[in-house]
Amino acid sequence: MGNRKKLSLNVSAGHTEWVADITLTGEDISGQVTLKQSPVAVVAHSKQEIQDEMKRVLERSLANIEEISATVNLSGSLQKPGWKLESNLGDQIASGFNTALSQEIELKKQQLAQRLELEFAKKTSGLQNMMQSQFGEILSQLNLNEEYARKQIDRLAGSNPQIKRVSRELDFKKILR
Repeated sequence: MGNRKKLSLNVSAGHTEWVADITLTGEDISGQVTLKQSPVAVVAHSKQEIQDEMKRVLERSLANIEEISATVNLSGSLQKPGWKLESNLGDQIASGFNTALSQEIELKKQQLAQRLELEFAKKTSGLQNMMQSQFGEILSQLNLNEEYARKQIDRLAGSNPQIKRVSRELDFKKILR
């Protein structure tokens, strides 16, 4: 089935049943020809390169087809017969394709979410490292400022016991936070 240059479907059936009910009255023809195949395996073939994602979607969309039925309704005359084909194959392929495509989209969403989480974790880790480094530098500067402030207070206090007592009671870590 299909255009062999682009995409074709090969159908192999375990059992095929044909039923023909044709009436010929003079030059007029009418009736039905029914085909049922079960179980079936439908495999797609393409001479063109197909992306892996599309190949997966196509394989999944055909994998659940278990039975094919087709009916040909005949009418008209022997000189100009008319026929109408009805089959469940198109609906099965469409349904399978929709399901497979939804699954592929969900898979891609999950893969994208995992990539985003990984990238977020990397960026967050880098930000945490940078903040810890800068926080360490600030603490180092604060300790130097505390030491400088104590030296200045001790120098100013000189022999004044009240300033010495107040400077001992100062908790620079609480003040500088």
